[in-house]
Amino acid sequence: MNFKKFLLNKGVIGALIIVLFYGLLMVGIYFSGYKAVPSKIDQLPVAVVSQDKDSTKLAHQLEDALPFKHIKKNLSLSEAKAQLNDRKIYLIINVPQNFNANLKKIDGKSTAKLKFYINYANPTTAVSAMETVSKSVGAKVQKNVLLQQGKGVLSAATLSQLETETKSLIAANPTQKDAILAKAKATQQAATTKINQTYANVAKSYQYDIVKVNKVPTGMQHSMAPFFMSLSFLYWFNDCSHAHCNGI
Repeated sequence: MNFKKFLLNKGVIGALIIVLFYGLLMVGIYFSGYKAVPSKIDQLPVAVVSQDKDSTKLAHQLEDALPFKHIKKNLSLSEAKAQLNDRKIYLIINVPQNFNANLKKIDGKSTAKLKFYINYANPTTAVSAMETVSKSVGAKVQKNVLLQQGKGVLSAATLSQLETETKSLIAANPTQKDAILAKAKATQQAATTKINQTYANVAKSYQYDIVKVNKVPTGMQHSMAPFFMSLSFLYWFNDCSHAHCNGI
């Protein structure tokens, strides 16, 4: 077979033109289409719905922690669900009734559940982004809850012991009641300050870092374009082997 003749064959030239045109077309379409992902995910509207009047602080913390520019705060749960179903919002974070009260019980029976609503009828990229945000926010809240519960348990145990010792001292020395109470109050304040400092250090004791080697520039178009280039070349080789190249 004459290789030069093969390269100058009209079928090969035509196939090459097709693959170049098809490849550039695919890259152009998908490069522009996927450019918005994930750089514009933060522009998707979401909602924070708090049904617990004692969890106002948590609701504000959630609003500050979310990586979205458009957060709806004044919707009822039914209104938020309707907008989620109509794809007017993409995520609902719901703080249910008695959330804060259930956190404080620690009796093994009551559970405080933060609820995330995602409409899986949305595009896969949007759903995946909302799942990632939900898991991240859920883990952060869980960490803060565990720290607060641990601090509460330690404080309660310390103060209970201090109260018992104070009562014993007053019973043994009733004339010194005022001095004993003053000393107990100072001890209580010092213990509370120490516990708060300790748990503040615990909260700062863990961090993680993601080291990205050979980092791809932001935007799915950078990872999808090579994929479609490969598809176009595979199309050409398959077309060449079955339609043009046989018998040349």
